[in-house]
Amino acid sequence: MTATPTGLREEARQAIADQSARVVTVLSSLLAAQDKLGYLPPEAIDETAQRTSASTNEVWGVASFYPNFRFTPPARHTVEVCWGPACHILGAQPLLRGVMERLGLDGEGDTPDGTFTLRLNTCLGVCPHGPATSFDHEIVGRATRETAVRHIDLLLASDVEEGRSAVLEAETERVKAERDARVAAAALVAAEAAAEAEAAAEADADADADAGAEAGAEPDDAESPDADADGEAGAEPDADGTDSDE
Repeated sequence: MTATPTGLREEARQAIADQSARVVTVLSSLLAAQDKLGYLPPEAIDETAQRTSASTNEVWGVASFYPNFRFTPPARHTVEVCWGPACHILGAQPLLRGVMERLGLDGEGDTPDGTFTLRLNTCLGVCPHGPATSFDHEIVGRATRETAVRHIDLLLASDVEEGRSAVLEAETERVKAERDARVAAAALVAAEAAAEAEAAAEADADADADAGAEAGAEPDDAESPDADADGEAGAEPDADGTDSDE
């Protein structure tokens, strides 16, 4: 993952603050930042200027003077071949030719696919074990053309394995996400069905309650037809055709 400008600035600031140099200088700060980041982004230049109270132009001047500094991100892997006097005498030249042929390079630089960066180092600090090489900062002493090429092939093989692992991890995450989605969908359907059933039960209960209320209700002012009939039947006229009350 590519670091953001803010992340680069924080890393550069921390690297400069943590440097082991007894006297903090522009050069020591730039070295500390590149050791941490692998190159010198503009954020590292700015942080160096602030820490050393130098101008940005002064820091750029120091950084551009030394060929070991780079201003673009390095490739995935870094191969260094020591070109100091001891390693040169002990066989660094044929070793370097083998490395360049394997990488398809004519000298220092990055491979077109961005996989390897080849650098010539003036000293890797293991002169008694020359010719010395470094593969991703792991020093290999008494290297030969064959051992150097083998280390390059091992780095390529590790890339293939990491690629396979990444594909497998992505596939595992995809399957897990699909399973979780199915479980969530099933839970949603079940929740909706339960809600519908509860609503239907409540509706049935309300309907039954309304029906019971209607069945038990009788109007107060309604007269029974039977009572009217009885009243009419009980009133009989007298012999002269008038009611007995008259």
